[in-house]
Amino acid sequence: MKTLEDKARITREKVIYDLKRAYEKHKDIQHYATASACIEMYGMGLYMSGAKEALSSQWRKPEDELPEDGQMVLIREYHRSAKNGRFVNHIREFMFFEQYGFKLEERKNAHLDYRVTHWMPIPGLPDDK
Repeated sequence: MKTLEDKARITREKVIYDLKRAYEKHKDIQHYATASACIEMYGMGLYMSGAKEALSSQWRKPEDELPEDGQMVLIREYHRSAKNGRFVNHIREFMFFEQYGFKLEERKNAHLDYRVTHWMPIPGLPDDK
């Protein structure tokens, strides 16, 4: 499985390849050198920050928005560990039912100060291309 870093590198290499092709056609060395240096210096970081932002912005707060009835989602749980009393975070799948919301889960685990802090739709699987 490719990491974000791998995908950023591949994208950067494609852009540099396209720049080389454009240079061969137009023979503008100054443009090629400047564009290549900028891509090398900033391209991967910009790609990474954009990808991370896109991934992190998928998380939603229950007080802002709720899943659709019957939707399978990922939830971020926050609760006190029964084993050592420390607070922990977990992410797991959860079938959301409008009738119960997240409240049933929270009532069931109230002794652990349990709450669902965020949820997100389960992302689709990547293409195997």
